[in-house]
Amino acid sequence: KSSQVRVFLVSMASDSVVEAWGPEAFAKRLRARLKSAQVQLPPELERSDSSELPRGFNVLLLGPTGAGKSSLVYTWWRALAGTQAREDRASFLKNFAHHSLLRRLQLGWTAESEDAGRSDQLSAAPRHGTTALTAFELQAASDACGHIQIHDTKGQQFFTEEEESFANDMLEGKVLPGSTPDAVHWRYWISIGQFGLFVTTNLASAPHALVLVFDSTLKSFQTVLADAKAGEADDNELAACYRKVVSRARAEGQPVFAVLSHVDQLQVRGTPAEGEDVDELEELLIGSRDEVLERFKELLSAALKDEDAAVPVHQIYCVENYRMDRFEQDAEIDFRALEALDAAVGGANTYIAKRAVDVNAGRGLCTVS
Repeated sequence: KSSQVRVFLVSMASDSVVEAWGPEAFAKRLRARLKSAQVQLPPELERSDSSELPRGFNVLLLGPTGAGKSSLVYTWWRALAGTQAREDRASFLKNFAHHSLLRRLQLGWTAESEDAGRSDQLSAAPRHGTTALTAFELQAASDACGHIQIHDTKGQQFFTEEEESFANDMLEGKVLPGSTPDAVHWRYWISIGQFGLFVTTNLASAPHALVLVFDSTLKSFQTVLADAKAGEADDNELAACYRKVVSRARAEGQPVFAVLSHVDQLQVRGTPAEGEDVDELEELLIGSRDEVLERFKELLSAALKDEDAAVPVHQIYCVENYRMDRFEQDAEIDFRALEALDAAVGGANTYIAKRAVDVNAGRGLCTVS
């Protein structure tokens, strides 16, 4: 891969290497930037101690069931943590088996410890996917940086009005951690005092950026792309669902990004032989992996575009996921994952700066209308 080629800038005055370019160097720069990222509030709010002003960045993940949202959280966590040494199975489990984030993620496997005196191990776990809104803190807030919190959600499965409504509630920050679509009804909202008709959303807890996640290998996703290529995306239920979500987010001023997950497992194919019949889905997969992924990004952007909103190609990222048997840190995975996370955090910062309005100087409230 061209991105794996390491290029060095060499001083003209000597033979000493002054800077390295490549996945490892780029990942290191992005990691450093994220670990020092702070919320940029308007000057009049910078010294406020209001709990309703954000001290970090909230990123909401949405996508179909099985798209790889939880896997993306895990990959972001691994990439942001980084390591100088190559991890093997034993050292990885020793360092991370008891980490709360790893134990809470629904990844289809768990890292756990047996009885005292026995080694840590990986074990398979029932995979039912995320069933409720769950907040994962990739980075805690400190004097040097803001928090980075990822809100992982139950995936959309049937693309019904109920699922669309739940997605809208999450965009507005009206869904508490642990909530499920089944629990979101008027009695629930009245009981927790969060019914949207009566209160405004707290900017500190509301999402500041939206990331849509799609599994590049799924036929249902590839069908969306094929429909977009044929000019029929308007009739695709999955595409229609997320166009509405994008439109709603854009109307609120929230930045929207997309991630294509599991790109390393995408099976591409060569040019078909003369006279060989190729269906519309196979046609999408002809070419090198880079060519196919660029095609996917362009078609996804087209599928999510309507009169009110769009997700530009440059805001769509391709990410390979860390897996159960992948213990060594991979600079290429880190770079691609951190590139997407850095974009989401940057977009969140811009959104916060625009929406941080002091509506009540006496109480220091900062709300989203």
